[in-house]
Parts: sequence; C-alpha cells; structure tokens
Amino acid sequence: MRVRAVVHFRAKPFRVSSPTFETSAPGESNMTDENHNTGALVTTSTDGTGQVATLDKDDDKLHPLMRHVLANREGSTFSRLVAGAKIPLMSAKLLAKNRDLWINVFWPVVINLSLFVVLLYVFLTQGGSLFASLWAQPVIEAWYHWLLTGLWYLTYAVVLAASGFLAYVSSMVVGGVLASPFNDVLSEKTERILLGEHYQKFDEEPFIQGLIRSAGSSAVTAALYIACMGPLLLLNIIPGIGSIAYTIIGSTVGGYFLALEYSDTFLARHRYKLGDMMRLVYKERRFSVGFGIGTSLTLAIPLVNFLCIPLAVIGGTAVGLGLEQWDENRALPPGEQDSPAGLLASESADTSEPNTPHG
Repeated sequence: MRVRAVVHFRAKPFRVSSPTFETSAPGESNMTDENHNTGALVTTSTDGTGQVATLDKDDDKLHPLMRHVLANREGSTFSRLVAGAKIPLMSAKLLAKNRDLWINVFWPVVINLSLFVVLLYVFLTQGGSLFASLWAQPVIEAWYHWLLTGLWYLTYAVVLAASGFLAYVSSMVVGGVLASPFNDVLSEKTERILLGEHYQKFDEEPFIQGLIRSAGSSAVTAALYIACMGPLLLLNIIPGIGSIAYTIIGSTVGGYFLALEYSDTFLARHRYKLGDMMRLVYKERRFSVGFGIGTSLTLAIPLVNFLCIPLAVIGGTAVGLGLEQWDENRALPPGEQDSPAGLLASESADTSEPNTPHG
C-alpha cells in the first residue's frame, strides 16, 4: 500500500464545536473530560496553521459509521467487541450507497480472482506432477495392492488440497501488494466520506519510499503473527480443553492482527510508525479485536472473501480514525510522540517561559 506522510509541525489545540472556531487561552487545555468521554476526534491540518479540529460523536455531519466508532469509546468488553464486529456489515452499507467507490473495489477483486485462478492452475498441475514423480501410482497385481492404491489416492488428494491452499494464500499476499494502490485510494475516499467537510488531505510520500516501508511493515507484522500463532498450535495437543483454548486465544490474536493490518492503510497515511500502530490497536483492543473477528468471519467465506477485502479496508479506515482520535498523543504529530502526556505536554511546552540570560 502507498504510505503518505504529513507536514511536520507542532499542533496547538484548536476546537471546532460549530462553524465558529474557538481558540483556548494560553496554558488551558481543550481536552476536557466531556470531549474525552464523548469520543472527540482530533485531526491535524496541513495548512501550517497548527489548527486541530475537534469533532463530536453526535455531529450529524459525520457519516453514521464514523459516529458508530466514536460512540463506542466506552462500554463493557462485550458491547465493544460486538460494536467492532458490526463494522464490516456497516462498511458494506457504506459501499452500497457510494457508487464512486465501486471502481476502487472492482479492480482489486478482478486482480485477486485472476491471480487466484492462475496460481491455482499452476500449483495444482505442478504439485500433482511433482507428487507423481516422487511416488508413481501403484500397479495392482495382488489384492493387497488395493490398500496401497487407496493410500496413494488419499495422499494425492491431500497434496492437491495443500496446493490449492497455497495458491489461495499466495494470491492473497501477492494480490494484496498489486491491489494496494487501489486500496489506498479506497481508504482515502472512505476517509473523505466518513469525515465530510472536516476531511483534510495529507501530503503524499514518494511512492518507492512508501512501498519499501509498507513491505517492511507487512513483513514484520507477518513474522510477529507467525511467532504468536506457532506456539498456540501446541495447545491442540491437550485433549478437549486444549482445542477450546486454542480457538479462543487464536481468534483473539488473529483479530488483533487483522485489525492492525486493515487500519494500517489509514494510520500509515497519517505517518504512524508500526510500533505506534501496534500500541494503538492494543490499547483499544476490546473494540479493535471485535472488528478483527468480524472481518475474519467474512474473510472465511471462500471466493466471497475477495469482495470482503475492500470492505475490510473501508472498516479499517473507520477504525483507524477512531484509534487516532483516542490516541493520548494526538495533539502531537504522529511519529514524534515522545511523552504519554499528549496534549497537556504540548500545552506545557508551548506556554513555558523562555530562559532569560543572567547578568
């Protein structure tokens, strides 16, 4: 996916509760408990003014999906998990009502399906040929050769199934890279729809630089996922309870990484580093994991999942917006978050008295 970067500047608090802008007095923070509890959204502009627009979950100018995200800042673990799991369905409704997004969905679906068909043919033919060269089909000369022949056909079927699975995984990985420019545009258009008139465009990062950073981020994420899921497979050794524990823990871990994967497009465009993304997703894990689990259910449907990937990009953009606004350091440019004090820290730094030289 293409990664965008924002202009470097130190943002000062700026509040928008209506079309009239109201600046805070020096040393006074606009991040009140009321804004925090209602899910105030803070986005940074790129016009050099350092203004920070604050939006409320009850703002009817926001898209219903965005208001849904903001409204679920608080709540029980179960309610937030359910709220996150609803996002793929709400993303489908958003896509159905915005035809200008369809072209950005059509080409990724065509790319992934075409790639899957080609790779499926290659993997099945080559996998079958390789198996036949390693183990020729037994010739039936005695009654017990039927058992050996049956074992051969069973093994051959397993090899073909494994080849089909590898073709599917390969098409998802390679297709994700090829479709990333479309997904990036889809995410940006979705952000515009979600925020309405509050949308602010960010400066682009050079394509090659963004592609390299995106590939590195994806590789690290995949390695972490394998490192987490690998040891969990050992739980299946324990009879009964082991499989149950694996299902619960594995679904949670998988939901976390899916939320990280599909919110990455938005967060990377807003210049968040991988460590910052992981921190945000984990911090709001009750909500983000719900989105990841809901997404995993849609992606589990064979072939239909190629259409569900753009829905995950749309939902991930909404989740990314929520994660950004729930970030305690959101008043500072993402990637330059040196202190968890966030807005109060920036206020203190901006209002501190300069050092005066002594005699």
